[in-house]
Amino acid sequence: MRRRVEVFIGPFGSGKTEVALNRGLLLAAEGSAVTLVDLDIVDPFFRARQVREVLARAGISVVAPEGEWEGADLPLLIPQVFGSLQRPGHIILDVGGEVQGAIILRQVRTLLPEDAEIFLVVNPFRPIMGTPLRIGEMCQALEDAGDVRVTALVSVPHLGEETTADVVRQGHAVVCAAAALLGVPVRWVAVREPLAETIALGIEVLPLRLYMRPPWDEPGRTAPGTEKATLLGGGSRGQDRH
Repeated sequence: MRRRVEVFIGPFGSGKTEVALNRGLLLAAEGSAVTLVDLDIVDPFFRARQVREVLARAGISVVAPEGEWEGADLPLLIPQVFGSLQRPGHIILDVGGEVQGAIILRQVRTLLPEDAEIFLVVNPFRPIMGTPLRIGEMCQALEDAGDVRVTALVSVPHLGEETTADVVRQGHAVVCAAAALLGVPVRWVAVREPLAETIALGIEVLPLRLYMRPPWDEPGRTAPGTEKATLLGGGSRGQDRH
């Protein structure tokens, strides 16, 4: 069985983890052997390991710290990561956001095959990636940090509940302009279900089912620092992380 490696990188709020999860679940549903390696050492709230049971039910092997190390944000790799990169089938790497997250790729760089695909996940409605130039700058920064070269972009034009087909088209145009600037293709436009069924942009659509929820979105939990506002009758908006 051939080994295929797909690496997903991107800044906070890009939708990187959701894309990696949905890509893995799609491949598993098609009958592929899938290993998902959680390399996010930066964000304690939005990591693929949070939905370990969902992935396991789909037949996906998850490589991530367990037990007392599950919530650790230390810049270290568990030994299983190195072995998992030699497995046959599809291997998906979900890498932490920003430069400090991408640096961890340097520890596994020599184990990546020459045909490994490095996907930069882009939400053009985040200020840090709001223009083709900014997307290009972010791409360069992450490439330098991880000592890799991006092979394609993943377009995630997302504005939460305000996302419409027009929003997707407008945002996707920005991503396409950035791809032209960088000289790389756009591999997918990732759109939340059921809106994905209405999108026709001449490119493959990756339907997204959202799995990442911050702990304070769970029943009986509140966001850090908002307990006082809640007691006073105030509300808090959960982070829009896609």
